Amino acid sequence: MPMGMARSRRRQDVGQFPSLGSSTAWYLALTLAIWSVILSTWVWMLGFKVLVGEKLLLAFVTQDPAAGQ
Repeated sequence: MPMGMARSRRRQDVGQFPSLGSSTAWYLALTLAIWSVILSTWVWMLGFKVLVGEKLLLAFVTQDPAAGQ
C-alpha cells in the first residue's frame, strides 16, 4: 500500500468524530462546575471555621474566672 493512502485513511478516521469540539465544550463546562462547587464549599467551610473559632475565642476571653471556682 502506498504511503499516501495510509495518510488519507487516517484523515478519514479523524473525520468520523465531528463532535470533538462539542465534547471539549462539555468537558470544560463540567470542569468549571466541579471547581465552582469545590471552591464554594471551601469558602463556606472557611467562613464556618472562622465563625466557630471567633465564638470559641470570645467565650474563652469573656469567661468569668470566678465562675469556675
